[in-house]
Amino acid sequence: RRKITYRTAEIISNHLNYIAKHKNISLNVYPKELVMEDEDYARYLCEIELRKKEKIDTENFETICLQYNLKNILQDYYKLQGEIFGNQNEFQKSLDFYTKAKDIGCLEEYSYIDILNKIGWDHVCLCNWALGLKSYTEAEILIKLVYKRSNYEIRNIQDIESRVYYGVALINKEINNYKVSLEYIESIKKLEYVESKLIIDSSILEANVNYEVGNIEKSINSYIKLHKEFPDNSSVIINLITLYELVEDEERSNFYLNKINGDRLKSEDASLYIAYLIKIKNYFIKFDVKAAVKHYNTAIKLCINDNNILWLTKIYENIVQDYHDELLNSNYTNQYLIILNRNKHMYDNHKELLNDILVGLITNKNINSSLLDTIREIKNGTL
Repeated sequence: RRKITYRTAEIISNHLNYIAKHKNISLNVYPKELVMEDEDYARYLCEIELRKKEKIDTENFETICLQYNLKNILQDYYKLQGEIFGNQNEFQKSLDFYTKAKDIGCLEEYSYIDILNKIGWDHVCLCNWALGLKSYTEAEILIKLVYKRSNYEIRNIQDIESRVYYGVALINKEINNYKVSLEYIESIKKLEYVESKLIIDSSILEANVNYEVGNIEKSINSYIKLHKEFPDNSSVIINLITLYELVEDEERSNFYLNKINGDRLKSEDASLYIAYLIKIKNYFIKFDVKAAVKHYNTAIKLCINDNNILWLTKIYENIVQDYHDELLNSNYTNQYLIILNRNKHMYDNHKELLNDILVGLITNKNINSSLLDTIREIKNGTL
């Protein structure tokens, strides 16, 4: 069997020592040690150390691996580089290395999909990657791989196209490229077949994009149309309530508020309330206190309508935490206390929760004393 040359041994040993250094491994490999052994020993060392997933930057390394038919090592090298560049958002380089790993015959198709899944296995994440490549074709290829892996029944090519369009539209919205986002949404409308859930999702996305560009009236009209088609969809109703709150149309806001089915909200999950907390936080970050107050009020109204004391308490704790004078609107404060008192039996074995609320209120220097006294009375059972 062939012995490896000193130069080859030097390159391999340098890589092994580089890996060891960055992994805090006690390892010192010298070229002469590798020269004295055959290629199997070199293969053994490389396989052990390269699987530690450390970055390697030497073109000669590829040549050596191919020369000695060390395909498994080269596979690890390509996969590692693909992962590194993916983490750095250098999508083209990342895909190039993953494709190399597949092309040299080391990866079966299922393994290739496994690698792609590390980046994100839902169609939105894959479209994000494809967007980085500026390639609709890549998005289509990646999504087909995902649905093949998940045994999803693809009814026709338009089913795939609609998901690709939606994914790219969503990502463009996230990077504030609203014009391109709307263009892809229009492409969905031109398709003959689109799954009903995707119709809702893409319509909501369109309404949200229109809101972001300042076309609130168009956004409201989109939601009204959606509500007529899907009257039981809670997300559509809640977004309508939000928009009417923002344009200060109390009558229309209350009209849709009365359509909320509390049981359905509970059966879905608490994600709707969480969404409100996120919105509120985002507005605070932007120092748009007025918008934040409106979202607080909407969330409180939803909780009161739903009689959801736990989420009402959580939202009110956020009001205390992010205190501004405008937030302690007496009307909503009174409604909060009424609901809290009505449901005080829920706290019989959880008085520490009321204690936490009290601590939050006491530590807020701007809190009004009457509110504090009222919650104390509820806690002590004297109210």
